[in-house]
Amino acid sequence: MVVNGPHTLLKEGVYVISTQISMKKPRTFKCRITALLLNAVKGIEELGAQCIPLGRIHTSMFYRKMIAKEILLAGLEPGMRILHIGSGRLPMTAISLAERGFTVDAMDNDSRSVELSKRVISKLGYEGQVTVLLGDGCHVDCSEYDAVLLSLHIMPKEEVIGQVLQSLKKEGRLVYRNPRGLFNYFYARVYPRDLANQYSYRTTDQSLGKETVVIHNMHSTSSTVSLSSMVVGNSGTILSAAPISQATSMGIRPGKQVTVQAIQHFGGPYIVAIDNRSVAVPRSLAAKIQIGKLGDSHETECITASS
Repeated sequence: MVVNGPHTLLKEGVYVISTQISMKKPRTFKCRITALLLNAVKGIEELGAQCIPLGRIHTSMFYRKMIAKEILLAGLEPGMRILHIGSGRLPMTAISLAERGFTVDAMDNDSRSVELSKRVISKLGYEGQVTVLLGDGCHVDCSEYDAVLLSLHIMPKEEVIGQVLQSLKKEGRLVYRNPRGLFNYFYARVYPRDLANQYSYRTTDQSLGKETVVIHNMHSTSSTVSLSSMVVGNSGTILSAAPISQATSMGIRPGKQVTVQAIQHFGGPYIVAIDNRSVAVPRSLAAKIQIGKLGDSHETECITASS
């Protein structure tokens, strides 16, 4: 659940997250409330890990719809390999992704969390899809993953995001959760617009005081990408499309401006805007359409999706 941060009370005067110990005692009301919140989350997760039916109820109530929106926003496809950093004692995100056909590495730097997560994964029969790892998000290599997902509670969030972006492969996605509303006071918020400008991003509000941010790593030595590698909000100029007859019949021609409006789930088409009209482009065709001069509107979009 937590990657780093001096907010969990070990004993008087000593605060610990996993094996990283700080002798500096939090002195502010904010730190004390944050510690209480983190301990409460840990307690709920441990209870859910010990009682699987209760854990399933918790996952269904608070995570499945949120994760469905994140999958849609990031344009993730079943079969992709995903790293979840800060997976916690009840790996709800990893379980929900596995149920949808993804291969997941669930990482936490707390040995108790790793121990409980392995038990849960084994009981639910997801050993072939979910691997639980003991590791530190500040030193992780993300180059082999199609997407990396960060939990709301990870600390220090900016350092972890920086490490992920530094090692994220071309066209990889970073999905992280920011606080909203009152939670802004207790948890770190990282604004995507403050990151390097080679990254396109999208955001959507979630329930329970959360916001999801998706950053798409489009930085590469090549000036072109395929339409199928773009995410919602990306725009660019069509350079080529094949087969020409099918593309032309849909109004897809070199020189036209195109913007991705939506990506239908479960293998559905890309919905793109061309000449002020919306066109549904099959994924097989989207992979053959080359786009140049990629940009992004950076507008917040609220996406609804069923669990």
